[in-house]
Amino acid sequence: EEEDNTVVISPTHCPGGCPAIEEEVTPFASPCNKIKNLHEKHSDLKSALVTLTGTASGSQENGIYMYSSATNTSINPIQPLPSYTSAGVTAVGLPDPPSPEKYSMIAHTHDATGPTGTGSFSIFSWQDLTRFAELIHDGKIDNSSFVTFLATADGTRYALTIEFSEAFADYFDIRKNYNQPSSNYNMDFKKATEIDEDRKKYYSDPPSVGRIHLTSNPADDLIIFLKMKKDLKLDFTLFEVDPTYTTYTKVSLSSDGTTIKRDNCK
Repeated sequence: EEEDNTVVISPTHCPGGCPAIEEEVTPFASPCNKIKNLHEKHSDLKSALVTLTGTASGSQENGIYMYSSATNTSINPIQPLPSYTSAGVTAVGLPDPPSPEKYSMIAHTHDATGPTGTGSFSIFSWQDLTRFAELIHDGKIDNSSFVTFLATADGTRYALTIEFSEAFADYFDIRKNYNQPSSNYNMDFKKATEIDEDRKKYYSDPPSVGRIHLTSNPADDLIIFLKMKKDLKLDFTLFEVDPTYTTYTKVSLSSDGTTIKRDNCK
């Protein structure tokens, strides 16, 4: 069944009231279709994700990426993300792609060791979300097709799409001069403090009951993560993924705020 892309616009500048106007818009692909289109365009992606997932039980993060310019005939379109080691912990980096490239896919793991040797997050970290926002603001993500994947040592597998990318990125932006890269050091300290207070409501280190931390329960983490999405009005869609990266199940918070609603992509 075809989606109706007609929207009704009600202008407000007419004396005595305005008639409603119907306008045809061309939206980005739906979250499920973003994932479907990515797999159809790159038949090797599924096996690459399965292989990457197999490394999650190791002692360091790993990751892969693709640029939006890649096609099904590109040579080696799926490439490994660079890694760096700091204080004995090896993690993946998400560098800015060289212009004019943009990311269409990023996938990474959260390993079994983590920064303290006790494990790592069972779901996307606050730092993950912040970096995606930075890349969007800098024009380094193809918003029309972008999907990011996460596999963790806790056995969780997620895919995430961002629907209203500008609003998502604006929430995390703490730069006073966003349009002047050379002035990015000019931080909005008030907003930075407010955002950090938001972070502390949902993530904690050391461990705290009711927050996501390195050793928290994955089922609880999912509920907290979705509550954060709702409370902060972050415009993304989260999916659970089966081990073969064939079945994608949209997860959202039920109206009671304590249980998960699940809907499979068709």
